[in-house]
Amino acid sequence: MWFKALVLVALVGHISGQIDDAPVRLLDPQLLDRPTSEIMVSLKESVIPLLRDLAARTFPNRGARLNAIATTLKAATALSQAPVIAALRPFNVEFKPFWVTNKIYIKNGNPALIKFLQTLQQIREIYEPRLPGLPPFNPIEGVPPNGTEWNVNIIRAPEVWELGSDGAGIVVAGIDTGVRYTHSAVKDSWVGAENRGWFDPWYKQAKPSDLNGHGTHTIATVLGTTGTGVAPGAKWMACRACETAGCPEQHLIDCGQWTMCPTQPDGRDSDCTTAPHIVTNSWGGGQNEPFYDDVIQAWTTAGILPIFAIGNDGPKCNTAASPGDRDGVLAVGATDKDDAIAKFSSRGPRVAGDGQIKPEIVAPGHKVNSAFHFSDKAYRVLSGTSMACPAVAGATALLLAKNPDLKLADVMKLFYETADTNLKTSGATCGNNPDTVFPNEVFGHGRINVLEAYKKMVSQMGGSGQNNEPTIKSTKVIPSSP
Repeated sequence: MWFKALVLVALVGHISGQIDDAPVRLLDPQLLDRPTSEIMVSLKESVIPLLRDLAARTFPNRGARLNAIATTLKAATALSQAPVIAALRPFNVEFKPFWVTNKIYIKNGNPALIKFLQTLQQIREIYEPRLPGLPPFNPIEGVPPNGTEWNVNIIRAPEVWELGSDGAGIVVAGIDTGVRYTHSAVKDSWVGAENRGWFDPWYKQAKPSDLNGHGTHTIATVLGTTGTGVAPGAKWMACRACETAGCPEQHLIDCGQWTMCPTQPDGRDSDCTTAPHIVTNSWGGGQNEPFYDDVIQAWTTAGILPIFAIGNDGPKCNTAASPGDRDGVLAVGATDKDDAIAKFSSRGPRVAGDGQIKPEIVAPGHKVNSAFHFSDKAYRVLSGTSMACPAVAGATALLLAKNPDLKLADVMKLFYETADTNLKTSGATCGNNPDTVFPNEVFGHGRINVLEAYKKMVSQMGGSGQNNEPTIKSTKVIPSSP
């Protein structure tokens, strides 16, 4: 009964106010010049007040919190969107309403429909769906690892494994191009179909696949068991939001919503308790773009930690990309084997100009060897902040495996206070500080050192660092190479 009461109170609070009479904003006027277009409709009633209310509440466990968030948002957005959906039906268009954000995607709208939608008081904005991208990359032939890879060693992950934490018990979701789930590096760590471990807005395939390679590479950097993974005891799930041409907003929202409350591949039979602990996001584009803010807020309210690549438009300043440049995420830049900043790594200050450092942290992302989609034993060497982001996601899994109650702010503080700053700096300045003064807009707070972060966390917990708690069976960990 208490749960139903919570939902009712939230809904009443959400809909009690009058809808403002501000005119509908058409953000992309060129839509009126095309015979048909994809359209995103954003409604005036925001989910953010609901999420703030839910964030302040206490729940008996993680599953109850996830269920409460999903149920509340579903009910509130269904009520808000009902008049718009009713108005859409006579137009014979394909559309999909979302509940993690109060938006409706329309696949084949025409100018007449757009002009009609502009008359509806429930709508705030009409625009063409954003198309963040994957960075262009030229894979170099890789080889099966002989021990742990350099990018895993340099952040001192193997030393954390020796202390008893290899990520076991933690689930990491990858929103990317998919995953070749039969690859030897990741085949034993998929959560499986029974745990709703795959969703594909592009092709509706029932089992994980990857037609690009980017997603396989990144998830194996998080947790590959053949020497590529920072947290080889963790498990993965994945959603295909991206293809070679980019990551359409509607698919990104679909994947963000799915990670909040995973379903079977056909979209049915949801179970919010199977949601991941961490989401790694090696995609982005544009600057100061708010289109993913609601998803991020929903994740953090649920205790799902979002890690984002900062982008590959360096070495110029003011190149931090969205959503990595937004609030509520940990944004990651890239370094090389010499602990120098990678030339391509985007830098701040962010366009918002409020003084918040972006990227917040850096990790190895130049010439990283990891799994690829060509075969079950294929490896390729790639470079990008796309490769640095999953290293931080894996490092976060190592911390959560010991202390699952950590919030994003806790993880960020641990990484900031223990980051290596003895790096190969150049004196370059983006913003107020040269890169020799930390934090700065090139390296953030420094290059991640997960061993020191882990030790600091354990000391704050009053423990020894040995993880004696029962966990799921870990996959085999390859010892660190000399």
